[in-house]
Amino acid sequence: MEKKLEIKLRNKIRSILSENRELALGHEEISALEKSLKQNEYVWLDDRTGDLTGEKVTKKEYLKRMLRRAVDDKKWDKVQSAILFLDTQL
Repeated sequence: MEKKLEIKLRNKIRSILSENRELALGHEEISALEKSLKQNEYVWLDDRTGDLTGEKVTKKEYLKRMLRRAVDDKKWDKVQSAILFLDTQL
């Protein structure tokens, strides 16, 4: 029962947060979102909830999220990926 409540709460929080953001669920919606990107935008992919989601963010925000996750997870190879993103995308 607790798991169902947790999922329900996460979905509610996601809906509140997504009111001002462009989110997509699943591969088809993410592909459509990618087609509408401006030059300074990128799609942040996330599957931590069990469902693949994509969110349209600025490239600067994308880089910040990459670095935050790398530091939080202590995955230093992800820092190298962030540097590569910086070199090729910004």
